[in-house]
Amino acid sequence: MFYTNASYLKLFTIDLHNSPPKKRKRSITRMDNIFARTPNMPKIKIILNEFGQPIGENYRQFSSAIGVLVRQTLSVGCSDWRLVDVEKKDQVWDTLKVFFLFNSLDLDC
Repeated sequence: MFYTNASYLKLFTIDLHNSPPKKRKRSITRMDNIFARTPNMPKIKIILNEFGQPIGENYRQFSSAIGVLVRQTLSVGCSDWRLVDVEKKDQVWDTLKVFFLFNSLDLDC
């Protein structure tokens, strides 16, 4: 039996115009706004409190940049930061110092 009915053919066609839009998937954080900076651009200022902890308006960018560098430089298989090779930690720190300028908070007002 051969069907030529248009309603029968409509059952097997895909309506491309009314299909739901594809959701944008989460991608890898790269922090291009920081790591694509050129040497002639000013460094991002980070204020450190009396305990050496970053505070102020740029501390979130700084902590995200640390995460990106650690994921790029170190193995995710290491279960403890204390077991990471000191040279690898220094490499991450030296890279951070290229993009960030650190100032201690002066509390002796």
